Formats: sequence, structure tokens, C-alpha cells
Amino acid sequence: MLLTELLLLCASLAAAAAAAGPTTVALAPLPACHKPLRLCYQGAPADIQRVQTADPLACKPPTDARLVPSCAAVGFSHYVSNDPVFKAVGLWSKPVARNESMEVCSGKCSGDCKVYRPPVGACYSPPLLWPGDVQWGAFDTLDRCNATHLDRSFFGSTNGSCTERTDGFSLPLHTCVGPFGKPRPWGKFACPTVL
Repeated sequence: MLLTELLLLCASLAAAAAAAGPTTVALAPLPACHKPLRLCYQGAPADIQRVQTADPLACKPPTDARLVPSCAAVGFSHYVSNDPVFKAVGLWSKPVARNESMEVCSGKCSGDCKVYRPPVGACYSPPLLWPGDVQWGAFDTLDRCNATHLDRSFFGSTNGSCTERTDGFSLPLHTCVGPFGKPRPWGKFACPTVL
């Protein structure tokens, strides 16, 4: 009898909480947001409403941000700190991506070499990471690694969102490969770990 009463009490508490509405909500930036800090704000609905109204650093709905149940639900799983102004609101970021090592050279893996460290497993926009660098194209890129190869995908987007995959290739790791485009058509790739 006691167990039945306890289960009924839990069910009624859960129903009351659901009827009262969410206790937290998150304001998550969309790829269109170009604020210097792309953070997700999480807190009580009234606090998030104040952030939307008054915080000049927050991305705003509907074009630059959206309301979601939690920051972690949309990939912002790293807690940074509470907001220095809106103290009851937590700030969340996406986890730091691990980076590959990409050494490209003007000769067959020697001479006039340059090392790049693009992220692995996270979309990136080469012009945003390396402005004015002619080694890279204009379109979003996504690199993934396994134990033996780097798989690189290219997309039609140019804002770091990786939408509309257009092309890609697979390259062996720790091997001189090429030729690619100028000015450094040859290179070697290494990944930090198997991802």
C-alpha cells in the first residue's frame, strides 16, 4: 500500500511540474549568428527573456538564435560560467574540437611547408579560420578521422554550418599525398586520435 501511495504522489508531483511549464530554457545561437561569442544561455524563462531583451552579446531569435529545452540538447555541452550581468543565467559553449595536423609543401612534402590545425569532427569555414589564405577554398569543410584515413567533405555553405554536401575525398594518414592546388600542392595529414 505504501508503494502505491508513493507512486501516486510522484505522478501527481510530475503532473504539477509539467503544468507549471519548464523551469529552465536555453537561448541557443544559430549558424547565422555572427556575434563574437557564440554562447548558449540557459536559465529560468524570465531570465532568458531579459537576456533576449537587454544583452547586446546574445544572438537573438528568430534568425540568429532559437529557444530550446537545454544548451546540451543542441551541442552546447561545456559549461563556461554564469553570465557576469545576468547572474542566474549559465553560459555554455560547444566542446573544443580536437585538431588534425595538416602540413602542406610546395615540393613533394618538402620545401616552403606550412602547418594547419583544422578541427576534426566539427564543421569549419576556411576563410573564417585563415582569412586571405589562398591555400583554401571558400566553402565549409568537415574532416573526420579513423585509424588509417582522413575523410574530408566539402559543402555548398560558407558560414560554418556544413549544409549541402558537394564533394569529398579520403586520404591516408602519415603519407605524402598530392598534388592538390597551389601554392602548396603536397602534404601529410595526422589525426590526434581515432574519432
